[in-house]
Order: sequence, then C-alpha cells, then structure tokens
Amino acid sequence: MNEEQKLLPLSVAVEAATGARPNLATILRWVKSGAKGIKLKSVMLGGRHMTSIAYVKDFVELTTRASKESPTLPKLPTNRTKSLEQAKADFESLSNRSPAKRDRP
Repeated sequence: MNEEQKLLPLSVAVEAATGARPNLATILRWVKSGAKGIKLKSVMLGGRHMTSIAYVKDFVELTTRASKESPTLPKLPTNRTKSLEQAKADFESLSNRSPAKRDRP
C-alpha cells in the first residue's frame, strides 16, 4: 500500500492532498451529501470517518470537472416564491369577485 492509499482522518487527508484546511463540517458534508453530485469516498474505522489522499484527489478532480461542465444556477428562494404565488392567487380571486360579495371591514 502506497502513501496515497493509506487511510487517514478526513482533515489530515484533505490537507495532505490539497494543502487547504477546510472546516471539518465542510469535509463531512462532502462525505454525506457531496458537492456537485459527487461524494468524497470514506470508510468508518473505530467510529471515525477515514479517507485516503487518492480519494481526496479524485473528489477534487471530479468536482472541478463538474463545475466546468455545468455552471451552477442561483437557487430561487422557494419560500418567498411560494408566498408570492399565493399572494397573486389571493389577489386574483378577490379581484374577480363582484363588489357585493367582497368582504368589507
């Protein structure tokens, strides 16, 4: 087994492969949820997530390639969009009613 295949704690492997030290929560998100649809491969050993330098390099390469192939579109705030659509529907239903049927304070 060469050095790149040796299992290391997540933060140690990421720093060794990239020189960067992202927060552990970020690395765990890469393991559990992924980035750009790609998850960082890891194994559980003694209750700890472990990965290798080779896995980190693969993850970086694949996520970089995915970023270049399909740029990320900004997400719309879904709650705000739903609220706006509901308000429009409410307005339309109120404005289509005859004056006699409108609620008056």
